[in-house]
Amino acid sequence: MKKNEQGKTSWICNRYFHPNSREGRCKVKITTSGKVAMVSGTHNHFPVLRARTNMRSQNVRIIYES
Repeated sequence: MKKNEQGKTSWICNRYFHPNSREGRCKVKITTSGKVAMVSGTHNHFPVLRARTNMRSQNVRIIYES
């Protein structure tokens, strides 16, 4: 999580902090507000999937910004 302000939370990819990676920094950003997630940018790498526990799923509306 990058920033949390009045009803909105901004998220950045954890690969943003990998400036020495072959692909460079991943600049995708997601801003959530309630049950809406606005996605800006695209990932510049393949996903790294990890098993997560104790998480609840929710239905959200995803909006991709161009």
